[in-house]
Formats: sequence, structure tokens, C-alpha cells
Amino acid sequence: MKNRHYNMLILDLDGTILDDQKKIPEQNKVAVKKLIDSGIKVIVCSGRIFKGARYYAKELGVKDPVIACNGALIRTMPDNKLLFLNTLRDEESRKVIEICKANNIYLHAYIGEVMVTEQLKYTSLIYSERNKELDDEDRIDIRVVRDLGEYFEQQGVPVSKFVIISDHSTYLKKVREIICKINSIEIASSSFDNFEVMNKGVSKGIAIEFLCNYFKIPISQTVAIGDNENDINMLKTVGFAIAMGNAVPELKQIAHYITDTNENYGVAKAIEWLLETQS
Repeated sequence: MKNRHYNMLILDLDGTILDDQKKIPEQNKVAVKKLIDSGIKVIVCSGRIFKGARYYAKELGVKDPVIACNGALIRTMPDNKLLFLNTLRDEESRKVIEICKANNIYLHAYIGEVMVTEQLKYTSLIYSERNKELDDEDRIDIRVVRDLGEYFEQQGVPVSKFVIISDHSTYLKKVREIICKINSIEIASSSFDNFEVMNKGVSKGIAIEFLCNYFKIPISQTVAIGDNENDINMLKTVGFAIAMGNAVPELKQIAHYITDTNENYGVAKAIEWLLETQS
């Protein structure tokens, strides 16, 4: 690691640079600024919808592209130019909606730049409450509809990602097993109470490869920090993998380095360590 140079750092949000209150600790902001000032590209990479991820990228002072929806979408900062998009096929989207409806389980869909759901609860409720504190440009467009399937057909816009959530782990596992049987999809989880459905081939790792080609930066010169299942392929892709102290065991097993937890400024400590090794 000593004297090895890195040109891009990829940062997960929830459970990584964000604390448990969904805030960015000041220590993390200061550390990220040091990286940016040193000329290293900083990429926010999240399962969140683009506006939700962009909000934190702006707070960090990041000017590089943002990876959203687990890698289904990449947009530039600050002009929001679309660089990459890989959406679900309509056939798969219909099946996911039908299965969730048949099993009476909550889901929301990212259709274009809109979060669509039949029930304002879980993440959609959190975003709705958060919208009250935000400026217009940062608010998530949340639409509560009578029938998600009908809305999807009427809009004629493909789904970037579905999020299925339940407080009951056994039931969530059952629905996940059913949806896993659908061809041409990817499934990952960003928390113990959810799983996410994307098009086949969508992952944070693929999105990182795209940006490496875009910027002509070798994969060997990239570092990523993450904490959950949807970060596994990201850490497997980059040149140097850092897991949070609060990361799931699977992530720690593949990491080259394990930092402190998100509540103890693990990102700031990892960045300081990284800068020291490059000095």
C-alpha cells in the first residue's frame, strides 16, 4: 500500500459516510475536502434515487459524477447530465409489481426521477418528511398512487429500481426467493429490512468500471468504502477495498482494510490513513 497512488475514491452513503441520524459528521466533511483538494476524484455511490444522493454530494462539495440507484444511473455534477442508464425491462417490472401485490408487501419504484408507491411509509415516508426541510431543487418527487401497476403502464417510463421493505424478516426472505426466480434481474440489499431489484448487469461495480473508462483511470487506482450487501461487488471491483467497522461480515471478509464505524467517523479515519500511505 505504501507509495501506491490512488486517483478515485468511491463512497457509499448510508451506514458509511452518514451516521445513524443520516447526517454527515463534520470530521467526514473535512477529510473528504482534503481528498478533493489533493486532486483525488470523489464519487458518491448510493442505492438512493439521484436527487437523494446528489443532496449529500453537494454537502460534501463533490463535483464529480454521482452513481445512484445501485449503479443503474450516473449523472454529472453540478449540471445533472445523464452519463449512464440501465433500466429494468417492462416485463420484469410487471412481474415484480404483481408478486409484491399478491403478497401484500410494501414496495416503491424509481420511475425516471420519481419515487412511486401505493403507501406512504418506510423510506417514502422518511423522504416525504425530509422534503419539508429542503429547497425545491433538492426535494424528492414522491407520488402516492392508487395502483402502481396502472401508473407504470400509463407513464411508459422504465423502472430504474424497486425497493421492497418489511419489518418481518421471514416474510421478506420468502418474497425475495420468489422474485429471485425472475430472469434478467439483479437483487441486492442495503439494509436488514429490505431488498432491491435492478436490471441484470446493474451494480455499483459496473458503474465504477464505466467511470474509470470515462475518466481513463485504471481500476487499480481506485478505492471504495462501503458497509452492506449492495457494496460487495463494488469492493470486489476496485483496486483497494475498505469496509466500515459496522459492515456486514461478507464485506469485511473481502476488504483489504477495515476502518471504524459510521458512528465513530470511520470514513474520516480511512481517508486520513489513505492520505498518510500516499505521502
